[in-house]
Amino acid sequence: MEAAQRLGYKPNPVATNLKYGHTNTVGVIVPEMVTPFASRVIRGIQEILYANHIKVIVAESGEDAAQERENLQLMGAIHGRRHHRLHVRLQAEP
Repeated sequence: MEAAQRLGYKPNPVATNLKYGHTNTVGVIVPEMVTPFASRVIRGIQEILYANHIKVIVAESGEDAAQERENLQLMGAIHGRRHHRLHVRLQAEP
């Protein structure tokens, strides 16, 4: 351990992901990111996940099914073979 610290060794995140079979990364696909409500939701997601050492990738779909599929494919390539889909419809309070 001392030699690793002295030499400034940093683990390779890709190798770590392969070894343990997970990335500690969450992909979030949102229909839009420009409204104050959407940006607050994204910021809240990031704050909670970052505090738990989980990285966040955010993509916008523009409510376009083809764009959402493309985003999912990209995130699947990053995450490897395991990904789960969760649909949440958020609405601003009146």
